[in-house]
Amino acid sequence: MPQVGASRRQGFGIGGGGFDEKGIKEMLVKSVLPLPETAGKDVTWTQSFENKIPRIGTQVAETTFSLAGTEKQDGKLLAKIQAVTELFFEPEENPRADLEIMEQEATATFYFDPRAGHMVKADGMQKAQMEISGDQELTQSITESMSMRLGKSPDKPAAEKTDAPQEK
Repeated sequence: MPQVGASRRQGFGIGGGGFDEKGIKEMLVKSVLPLPETAGKDVTWTQSFENKIPRIGTQVAETTFSLAGTEKQDGKLLAKIQAVTELFFEPEENPRADLEIMEQEATATFYFDPRAGHMVKADGMQKAQMEISGDQELTQSITESMSMRLGKSPDKPAAEKTDAPQEK
């Protein structure tokens, strides 16, 4: 599947990932927007990631992407890509604790410039609530928003600038 660089996170996790070879490779793949093999009006494609939670099971984050038409912005015709992520959980046999996904919602919109061959902007949000019960009970609530724009970073507000001389 072709991919184009982007800065974004996908899916939620409890106690997974890491800085081993698999974790680093997954982090790199997650930072890239996958593109479909073919273009068309009703094209959809998916990307999945697994997060093994030792002695509990495997959490799966599956993102479905779809072309949502085109949109003109700043004089450029951009492809609009919608993404929806769903979480699934597959428990191990005889887990030491149970994990239940109580609530979830994750969506994103990506704007891709096909002439330039790169993404121009992206916005997304993720919400999830999960409960782990066993010897102890744990509730994890996650709320995350993401916004990315191509170009220079905006200047810091004057109050945040530290290198400017202070006037009295």
